[in-house]
Amino acid sequence: MEDAEYPARRLGPIQSAAERVCPKSLTTEPAERLKENFDGIWSCACLYHLTKAEFRVCLESFHRILNPGGMVFVNLKLGTGERFIETPRDGYPGGAAAREKLGGDRFYSFYTRDELSGYFAPFTIERERRDLLKERDGAMEFWLRKERPSGQPLGRQRPGGSAAR
Repeated sequence: MEDAEYPARRLGPIQSAAERVCPKSLTTEPAERLKENFDGIWSCACLYHLTKAEFRVCLESFHRILNPGGMVFVNLKLGTGERFIETPRDGYPGGAAAREKLGGDRFYSFYTRDELSGYFAPFTIERERRDLLKERDGAMEFWLRKERPSGQPLGRQRPGGSAAR
């Protein structure tokens, strides 16, 4: 990744599209700039475009901004390594037309289940699922929970100490 503009080049179109689709209910602000905490984070079909080093930093940021007991959803590509892929795989949703539109280099990181244990260490894995699309090609989904201190109720704390439901 020698290109210093690479992250901006990747995120620009994604941020623009996300803001058009969900202008009031979605933030595309980098997690390290957020000052508030959240009960949940939904990160579907995006984190596998980060390098493995970026993914680790992202999970650390998620952990920091989640409320105790908060959940994060992630899905990742099953496999090994990191690489650019020019054309989506056969059977890609949307058929040939979608594959043609999505042509061009797209970066992917691939993970084995064992490899993810280290990444997920600060979380409890509440649920996981694997889909094998074809030999050595597939996806994994995880629901991860940030542990809360023992005795602390689930949910945000309101002033005065009672939990918001």
